[in-house]
Amino acid sequence: VELDESNFAAEVGAVPGLAVVEFYAPWCRTCRSVAPVFAREVRRMGAEARYERVRFFKVNFKENPRLAMRERVFALPAVHFY
Repeated sequence: VELDESNFAAEVGAVPGLAVVEFYAPWCRTCRSVAPVFAREVRRMGAEARYERVRFFKVNFKENPRLAMRERVFALPAVHFY
């Protein structure tokens, strides 16, 4: 699920367990190389019942720079756990 400033707090706050948020940018070469690994783990964990309280999100750094700075993202890619 893609997040932005308008839905970040509501979506992350509504998670009953762990919210995992990946901050990325389309121009980031490392982000593009990490993306398939992140997607594979999201699919794997989504298929297992023991991870039902974990939700995964993405934030585009380029489109949401104020949100990224507020969440103290200074390097990409970044994965935050809430």
